[in-house]
Amino acid sequence: MIATFLSISLIFSVFTGCSKNNEFEVNTKPGHLSILDITFVPNGMGSEGQNEELTRSKYIDLFQSQNPNVEITFDHVQTTNQRILSVIDSQNPDIILLDPDQMSLLIAENHVMDLDSFIQNDDFDLDGIAPYVKEGIKEIGQGKLFGLAPYFRSQVLLYNKNLFDETGIAYPKDGMTWDETFQLAQRLSFKKDNHQVFGISLGKSSVFDNMLYSYTTSLGLRMMDLDSGKMTVQSQEWEQAWKTMIDLERNMVMPGPDSLYFQDRVTGPYDFDDFLSGRAAMEIVDQEIIVELMNRNKKSSGDLNKINWDIVSLPDHPSNPGSSNDLNVAGLMSINSKSGNNELAWSFIKFINGDQWAKIKTGSKEYLLSRTAFNKPLEQLNYNINAFFTKTPVNPGYNLDRLQQENTGYIDLLNLGRTKFELAASGQIDTKRAIAEWQTQGNVILNKINSNTPEKNTNAGLLRSF
Repeated sequence: MIATFLSISLIFSVFTGCSKNNEFEVNTKPGHLSILDITFVPNGMGSEGQNEELTRSKYIDLFQSQNPNVEITFDHVQTTNQRILSVIDSQNPDIILLDPDQMSLLIAENHVMDLDSFIQNDDFDLDGIAPYVKEGIKEIGQGKLFGLAPYFRSQVLLYNKNLFDETGIAYPKDGMTWDETFQLAQRLSFKKDNHQVFGISLGKSSVFDNMLYSYTTSLGLRMMDLDSGKMTVQSQEWEQAWKTMIDLERNMVMPGPDSLYFQDRVTGPYDFDDFLSGRAAMEIVDQEIIVELMNRNKKSSGDLNKINWDIVSLPDHPSNPGSSNDLNVAGLMSINSKSGNNELAWSFIKFINGDQWAKIKTGSKEYLLSRTAFNKPLEQLNYNINAFFTKTPVNPGYNLDRLQQENTGYIDLLNLGRTKFELAASGQIDTKRAIAEWQTQGNVILNKINSNTPEKNTNAGLLRSF
């Protein structure tokens, strides 16, 4: 109770400071808002009260400090996409906290409001919101904003200055293409103290999975078309993507399976990540790994040398410039189209996605703020934080993580792809044949999935939220 009082007192003092500059006024008008936080679960339905405290501390307490006479009720429900409409109809909340896939479904069913009229009437500043967030949400709404999100994560290219300095190679730059990045990575691949240093890592998963999440999506390649229920991988573009990844793996430019290279790897507390362990000169990362890197550097001593680093923007595909691989947001919120408190609901969303709220939240290690002006380099370090803000996400038409949760057939589909990729990488079959077999055998799996699905798959949203 004391902690809550102190936190609210601190919030009030900050806003009081703002009021001296005419940035903040307390609104004493009474009102009531109901907020429903919906979390996807693959099966069943449940409720978790523990989410309320987190949501209140992040959003509700701050809003109520400005609107002390507005009563807010909150509920958190776990449900499937198939039951989400009935849950909303039964509770009829004013504001819905949701993920991009759920937003896509609710837009299709006219269950959330277009915010454009509210934005125009209040002259709400969209220019200060990261294009990554703004354009990503517009993509879900086919050009319209049906929600806003105050937090996001995007990817950048992290590089080890020490390794570049040792080899005398110039640092990466913003706006490089993938081909330029891979050419640079080839020059950074070498033996050091009997251990292989790789030029680049696309992430902590297998080469195949990293390819899907960090490379082919931003290229605009789709693994399948959910509307037709068919695979779409048998193309020159997919074949070239596979060949690129396989060549990088075979030439030791990119880490391959542990079974091939484990004997060359350093054993240590950061062995789970190629960059943090010093095995990779560059890596595709989000802010989570950068925070881990900062913590690592604080502990550096003896054999654990400090890594000097910086970041540049995610590489571009010339055929799809400025594109990122996914939309990754937190706090995505929409107004229920059946709400009787549209204006008050909008005032809540406007506040949480505005400058005042972002000013309070500056310095978050877990997320980046959608209001980019309030993102500062963590721990007063000097790095290229603007690299996070330059891209816009591509909508692949499906969410691989969600699909696998909803139907194990999609797990089989990806496992089939991994198997074919490994066969091609090991030289047992050629790439063209491997992809053709993934296409043909994958269609069999999709047919089985579709024949066992009673309702049309409505998962056409934009990738991930966290």
